[in-house]
Amino acid sequence: MLVVREAFAGTTLFDEFVAYTGATPQVISERLKRLVEAGIFETRAKDKGRGSEYVMTEMGRDLHPIISTIIVFGDKWLSDGKGPPQVTRHVGCGCVTAPRLACSECSEFVSPANLTREPSPAMQRYRARMLTAASK
Repeated sequence: MLVVREAFAGTTLFDEFVAYTGATPQVISERLKRLVEAGIFETRAKDKGRGSEYVMTEMGRDLHPIISTIIVFGDKWLSDGKGPPQVTRHVGCGCVTAPRLACSECSEFVSPANLTREPSPAMQRYRARMLTAASK
């Protein structure tokens, strides 16, 4: 997650990922390799052909709401009392903000208190098979 978080902060260079995360070059190398294989990042040649940049793909950019929400959780529950290490500022109004989930149809903010989950027909069939297998 640290590598993806850094990418959302604008990091693209291997040495910067190592420096900003505090992870070893071997760990960063392996994580970047897996993220490229998974389609989250792609590599691009740097200017003047010296090395590569790691750039998020559309798939990777779609992780933004997930990573942002995890950061908010960490800032609230895992803080060392010094406040968040960085804030998110909305370019449109200039205010510090945090992500909130909203209904895609009516824009009302959602939470576990006003949401329900309904399994699809495929999930219902899968769960029925799992129950059957567990009872044997």
